[in-house]
Amino acid sequence: MTPRLITACLLVVAAVSAGCVKGGGLSHSVAERRRESQVETYEVAAAGLGAGADGYTFRNERFRFEYDPGFASVAGYETEDARRARGVEASEVLNGGYAFVRDIFGIEANKLLRVVIAPTVRGAANDAYTTTSWREIGREGRMVDGSEESVMHFGKEAFESGAVLAHEMTHTLLNAYRLPAWFAEGIATLVEVDYAKSARIDYADVSIAPIGLDENGHNVIQTWRGHASELPERSSETYGSAYAIIREIRARYGPNVYPRFFRDLRETGAHLAGDGVSLGVIIRTLSRVSGTDVAPFFVGIEFDVPDL
Repeated sequence: MTPRLITACLLVVAAVSAGCVKGGGLSHSVAERRRESQVETYEVAAAGLGAGADGYTFRNERFRFEYDPGFASVAGYETEDARRARGVEASEVLNGGYAFVRDIFGIEANKLLRVVIAPTVRGAANDAYTTTSWREIGREGRMVDGSEESVMHFGKEAFESGAVLAHEMTHTLLNAYRLPAWFAEGIATLVEVDYAKSARIDYADVSIAPIGLDENGHNVIQTWRGHASELPERSSETYGSAYAIIREIRARYGPNVYPRFFRDLRETGAHLAGDGVSLGVIIRTLSRVSGTDVAPFFVGIEFDVPDL
């Protein structure tokens, strides 16, 4: 007899949500949310991925896969078994990436991660992005700790790419910290390249040297906003530069610098205030956890370093 997994889910519908990767930046926070309770039953197969009654929803202990009904006519996805098999394959990649992020950066999730798949996303089968929303309190809009909700969105081709899966999964773990794009995309690209062995571009020779300076003489990567940036034609350079900076920080200040950095943020709640983590907070936190003044590093790569 096939075992059944019954779970009570709290569905959260955010009033405002925006793309993370191609949409550029994190979503705006939300002050109000509509909640409704729903009980879902999943038939658990030997592969360990439970299937909902509709045949389009699957889950395990960490991920919930939601396929668009349009897959009923897409080759390789027409049947429930085919969709489950695709989910199992993706789950293996996502779980490996999750472990990589946890071990290297010291962050993980305390809730189920949603994966939404459609034949096309924003008109393209190879597009993918992550949305994140959260609640705020107070006049200054302090983020409510633990209120963030992230959803990964994949077109068919993107869902079949291990590199894209790893990249977007990393954003679901990072977005709660509201990091600047160069920091978040640098980490996501490191996971994509070093874990998923991305062939999208060769990052072997990337450098921390500025790829360009703005009108004030500062590194353009500091104010880069991901896919919503003004440098779309230089995508390889921007992601490569962000990757190089993240890699260099770990090389200079040790393998424990990132786990300590994120633990410090959680303890101080510095990421919950204002519009997210500023460069000043990043420098002070990295300096504190590494026991080294890291400001000269950022001055050396032409960042606009505040007076600390």
